[in-house]
Amino acid sequence: MKKAPMKIYTLDEMIDKHVGERGTPRREAFAHRLSMDLLGRAIRTLRKDRNLTQEQLGELVGV
Repeated sequence: MKKAPMKIYTLDEMIDKHVGERGTPRREAFAHRLSMDLLGRAIRTLRKDRNLTQEQLGELVGV
C-alpha cells in the first residue's frame, strides 16, 4: 500500500491554525509577546558580550 505524501505547512499556516489569523486580537498579542521576548534576548546577549551587569547597563541608558 502506497502512503500519501505528507503535507508540508509553513510557519504562518501553523500559527494561523493554532493561534489565529493576522489581525485578530489573539494573533496580535502573540506577535507582541514574541517581539518582546526576542528584544529581551538580544539585549541580554549584547549586555553579556560587553561584560556588563544589568545595573551597569541601566546606568548607561539612564534608568
